[in-house]
Amino acid sequence: MVGRGLLIVLAVGLATGCSANVSEPTSATRKPDSTPSTSQPSSSPTSAGGPDSSVNVDWGDGLNPPGMSAGVPNPKGWYQSAFGTRTTDKTLYLTFDDGPWPPYTQEILALLKKYNDQATFFVVGTQTSQYPELLKAEIAGGNAIGDHTLNHPRLTDLSHSEVKHQLTAVQKDVGSDLGACMRPPYGLISDKVADVAGELGMTPILWTGHATDWDQPPVEQMVTDLKKATEPGAVILLHDGGGSREHTTAALKSMLPWWKGQGYSLKPVPACIAK
Repeated sequence: MVGRGLLIVLAVGLATGCSANVSEPTSATRKPDSTPSTSQPSSSPTSAGGPDSSVNVDWGDGLNPPGMSAGVPNPKGWYQSAFGTRTTDKTLYLTFDDGPWPPYTQEILALLKKYNDQATFFVVGTQTSQYPELLKAEIAGGNAIGDHTLNHPRLTDLSHSEVKHQLTAVQKDVGSDLGACMRPPYGLISDKVADVAGELGMTPILWTGHATDWDQPPVEQMVTDLKKATEPGAVILLHDGGGSREHTTAALKSMLPWWKGQGYSLKPVPACIAK
């Protein structure tokens, strides 16, 4: 979605919507769920203390949130609502959408294990039911599991009951290993969708930076974008599913040791850690 208008993104989303019995659309057509940005509110104090339910986020109609033109949906207050006070420690929250999806999920898990890092996987129900062993591997690696809906629709187009079904279907499939968090497909979340998430006890998690990996740009460009997106408390969006992720895994081979060398620690999103 970087460099493209929201209308293009939404049109692509409609054109590539998947069904419950079909795998995710390819990376050439899947848009964010998506240029690095440092525009997130950055409170000065100490480490994040977890979601702050006192923050009233105005999600609006979800069609054009601030930051969406750069691929970083940024409704005012979402970060504090999800993480609390922003950390000043060198902590990164690496997140992966649209999986599990072989062989990329296995490759990413192997890389995370090699560098003793953990991430958050926002899983799609049609994929977890097809690849339950990969879901188990994600959990066994100490990673958090978040809800990315049953089959990746635009939730803002759905009724209250349909949104609820999309989220609870994943809960039934993943069970107690699912954290109390969700990520809306394409980053599209409205007051209505947020209300349903709240009813289910789920914290919406967006992102502060990405590498346009849904389009699989050159690895060198992805590495450059990921470095630009790196800052304390950043939430990085990548994908382990939705099509070919060869460039994503190649970029991670460079970024994981780079982050380590810069003193960063990669941790699961706190709200997504199963209790």
